[in-house]
Amino acid sequence: MRRTRLFTLCSALVALGLAGCAQDTDDTLTDGAPVTTTPTTPPPATPTESIEPTPAANAAAGNLTLMETGEGGPYVADDAGSALYMLEGDTDGSGCADACLEAWPPMLVSDAQPTAGAGLSGELVASIQRPDGTMQITYNNHPLYRYAADRGAGRTAGRGVSDKWGQWHLVTPEGEAMAGDDS
Repeated sequence: MRRTRLFTLCSALVALGLAGCAQDTDDTLTDGAPVTTTPTTPPPATPTESIEPTPAANAAAGNLTLMETGEGGPYVADDAGSALYMLEGDTDGSGCADACLEAWPPMLVSDAQPTAGAGLSGELVASIQRPDGTMQITYNNHPLYRYAADRGAGRTAGRGVSDKWGQWHLVTPEGEAMAGDDS
């Protein structure tokens, strides 16, 4: 009986999901006004795609937090729970510029000074001036970046990515590259 209810519930949820994904071929409302549709789930991005950083990605308050549930252990995240990454060899923000910033938006300083949450060392939090004049948050002298393809809190799709800009790593609470991030 319990399995039947669970199966029925799951089937109904799948049907609703598929119905929501169905494309409407009629692009007008009954009053003749055009319908504007927006995809509810963005496609996954790769570092070579052009990705428009969201305004929220650069408007974080500058607070760093510790995410305890990482696959390789705890890692540094922003105050919204988005994973933060370091680019191997980048110490001044110049390792990621131009097209790189579309896939790897930097964590920029807002009006308030960046802070470290519980489990992180406040002495390791600082900022640097990027070549474009913006101020970027660093942790243990590593400029911090988000990965645009993560699309939300707790996502770590950028972990271990190796692209034309270099090797990307999640940042440990000690401010080092997370072990096992080498591709």
